[in-house]
Amino acid sequence: MALARRRADRRIDYWPGFVDALSTLLLAIMFLLTVFVLAQFLLSREISGKDAVLNRLNSQINELTQLLALERTNSQDKEDSLANLQASLSAAQAEKSRLEQLLAQGAGAGDAANKR
Repeated sequence: MALARRRADRRIDYWPGFVDALSTLLLAIMFLLTVFVLAQFLLSREISGKDAVLNRLNSQINELTQLLALERTNSQDKEDSLANLQASLSAAQAEKSRLEQLLAQGAGAGDAANKR
């Protein structure tokens, strides 16, 4: 009977090792999950910061685009005004030379009349 009791006491108890392995596995999974959550949090903060910078840069681009369009409009207006002034100047110069020719013809006719 004592022999049977010793055989019963000598059976292999694998549950403590199994529990240790499972708890180690659970701790490793929890550690990895914590690392991934922390990495996700940091990346989301970085991305949201970049989104804010990107939105600010897009608003600056829109503002500069509007300013460029305004400057192009002003430049076109100035070019049109310059073309009108050049046309007026050409017309005034043509009128001046026509009047100078008439004056020269009139002075020449007056000299001819004085000589007679």
